[in-house]
Amino acid sequence: MTSQLVKLTQILISRYQSLNLTISGGQTHPLIVGIAGGVSVGKSTFANSIRDELLKLEISSTVISGDSFLMSNSVLASKGLSERKGFPETYYDEDVKQFLQNMRDFDNSQPISIPIYDHVIYDIRSDERQEIPKVAVVLFEGITALRYSDLLDVSIYLDADEEVMKQWYITRWTNYREEIRAKPSEFFKSLIHLDEKGFHDLLEHYWVNVNLPNLKQYIEPTKQVANIIVRKANTHEIEDIHLLS
Repeated sequence: MTSQLVKLTQILISRYQSLNLTISGGQTHPLIVGIAGGVSVGKSTFANSIRDELLKLEISSTVISGDSFLMSNSVLASKGLSERKGFPETYYDEDVKQFLQNMRDFDNSQPISIPIYDHVIYDIRSDERQEIPKVAVVLFEGITALRYSDLLDVSIYLDADEEVMKQWYITRWTNYREEIRAKPSEFFKSLIHLDEKGFHDLLEHYWVNVNLPNLKQYIEPTKQVANIIVRKANTHEIEDIHLLS
């Protein structure tokens, strides 16, 4: 994957150099890169890998999770949306737009911070926020990221076969379950006591009734606005990079 990541990083640097990112006062806003794809396709890992490659070149960057803009579990429950978590209507859409616009106007005169989503508690943290530093590149990753393509400088879609993503989803949650055993959270306590069949039946239910419909109806269609499609093999290695625009 390393050589492909280096290639992709160089593409992003070329985009940065070719775009006019100047804002008022002669400053430049960061290159804002959106990274989308289905559940468990590896968006966070991919974004962090790009950040690491940029760091080797002494280019500052930060990774922003789209999950930071999810409604809290209590709000979702009050709206009857708990089973829809991850669908577009469960995000604070206007907050995402405002955040991306703020990044485009970022001049350090006003600090920018966003909520933090914690996968261990499966919820937004109520006691902490992420401070956003002034950087050259913002890597905004999430299943809904390319819905905001008008506010992005580069749009990347991570693609993989459905069955492969499903297996990655099962593997990820199996690993989560082991973490939960060591440090149980209130939300996940019920998972600890499920037998293997019950656990896998639950994952199958969520994949078929939540993740797959979300992929087909809302996530996959955003591939149409991508500048770059990154195709992943079943090993998580980058198989191919398609430059579309």
